[in-house]
Amino acid sequence: MARFNTIFAGPDSENLPQAEEAIASVDVLPGLIVTLTAGQFALAVAATANAIYVARENYLAHKNVDQAILATNTLVANVPLDEQLWNLRFATGINVAKGAAIGLGAAGRPVLAVAGSRVIGYADEAFNNNTGSDQLIRVRAVAGYRLAA
Repeated sequence: MARFNTIFAGPDSENLPQAEEAIASVDVLPGLIVTLTAGQFALAVAATANAIYVARENYLAHKNVDQAILATNTLVANVPLDEQLWNLRFATGINVAKGAAIGLGAAGRPVLAVAGSRVIGYADEAFNNNTGSDQLIRVRAVAGYRLAA
């Protein structure tokens, strides 16, 4: 069970974040990173050079952050603008230090960035995910996220 109840974490002085809607090509959990491929949202991978988006909880249907958006359904994903905070879904076993560079892993999962990889943000909190389940960890987006790696 995730520790937060929303994917967009602020700042509260921002207007609602910019959103895109498209059909999900696969089941997508809120907090995963997606990209538009052939007009549909697909899970991003480490080699993704296209623009990335953050899958949102289906707030229009009053769903929570642990309920997946099913394939062939409409997915709302947000454009992670510079300096906005997002609760991204990290796999169990990842120890995140505050300020750590965050990159793209497999199946839309954020991971700790390695040298030479694309950095999509920086951890805004420290969390050792030894809970045995995915957890939402707050990340600050970085400028240039839409640029090719």
